[in-house]
Amino acid sequence: MYACPRTRAGPLDERVALVTGGSARIGAEICRQLANSGAVVAVHCHRNLAAART
Repeated sequence: MYACPRTRAGPLDERVALVTGGSARIGAEICRQLANSGAVVAVHCHRNLAAART
């Protein structure tokens, strides 16, 4: 499990979000949006570890 870097403070500042299937497609976009809103995002993936790290 890897955490996405936070880019700025937002309405979810300091909240933690766990996104399953967050390494591709809709899950990846959800991770980006949560991180942009200030959340600490943990990405869970089953197959695509390299994509989850980005």
